[in-house]
Amino acid sequence: MSFPLFFRGLFGVLVLFAATTYCVKQSVWTTTIQTLTVAVLLQVGYFIGVLMIVWRSGTKAQPAESNGDMQASPGQGGDGILSIHDGEHRMGG
Repeated sequence: MSFPLFFRGLFGVLVLFAATTYCVKQSVWTTTIQTLTVAVLLQVGYFIGVLMIVWRSGTKAQPAESNGDMQASPGQGGDGILSIHDGEHRMGG
């Protein structure tokens, strides 16, 4: 989800919550405090959700098997990691 889309959704929820709270409580002070509290709780919940997704994806990832059959392509070392120095393209000479 892109940040602008997330931000619009969060802003819309907070505006709707603030309007509802103001209609029920008829107090700007109470509405402000409760809306800020909900904003913090939504951010904490979103952060925990992202952490859970990252944690679950990390436990499901399987390490690559190194059986020696992997061949290096140009620009890669024998370990499959891209190298910035492939020996042919040197700067300054």
